Amino acid sequence: MLEVVEALTKNSLIEVSPDDIVDVFSRSNTDKIRKNKYNELTLQRDSREVKLYEEKPPTILIPKETARIALNDLVCKNLVKQEIWLQKSKTTQYLSCSTVVVGISENAKENAKKECWEYWVYSQKGKKRSR
Repeated sequence: MLEVVEALTKNSLIEVSPDDIVDVFSRSNTDKIRKNKYNELTLQRDSREVKLYEEKPPTILIPKETARIALNDLVCKNLVKQEIWLQKSKTTQYLSCSTVVVGISENAKENAKKECWEYWVYSQKGKKRSR
């Protein structure tokens, strides 16, 4: 997931939301993904470029809710940088709020290898463990 965050935030000219990260990680094929050309995303692996959407979809962190929990965990452990943008409307007294992913922290990939990434997820069929 860190690779997806890094690639999206480096290559995107628009703000990247947590939902965008989860959708790309899960290989969703929505209109927004196609419009922003996230389905053409390439990653750097072992000194070569790999097209993300041509790879086999992940078999871990499924469903998307579990991937979202993992992304939130990356933010809590300061491996993914996220900002909250507040904007005041010019016509009303209300504030709007956007959560934007801005990148990964320095040494995030190395630090992620030191962490425990086991999650216990409850489903209708009972308790499951996801890594």
